[in-house]
Amino acid sequence: MSATRIKHESEARQQEEKRIADRKRGIIVLVLRYFLDLGYTESTRQITNETGVSMEKVDVADNIDLWTVVQQFEEFYEMKFQRRPKLYRVLKSDEAKLTRGPSMAQALPSLAA
Repeated sequence: MSATRIKHESEARQQEEKRIADRKRGIIVLVLRYFLDLGYTESTRQITNETGVSMEKVDVADNIDLWTVVQQFEEFYEMKFQRRPKLYRVLKSDEAKLTRGPSMAQALPSLAA
């Protein structure tokens, strides 16, 4: 492999990692704003402590909020698949024991803004 090709692949990988980190940060900011608007200040404070994303440093853009994102997703999904998306499911009692604590997928990422 040539040095130029390695350099380009490394830059592409770094750009992809930055894009993923920006997406995660954006989701956290949307959730933080949504929780603040609902009055969940303690939850917001806890998420801020765990992720390092502070509403004192960043806020959602003027043209977007979590409610709108979910609403547009539901409309798109229904248009594409002719049925409403299932955003949550009711757990059976034995499943509920497995999901306590941090998310089964992963804990909140630390994304200092």
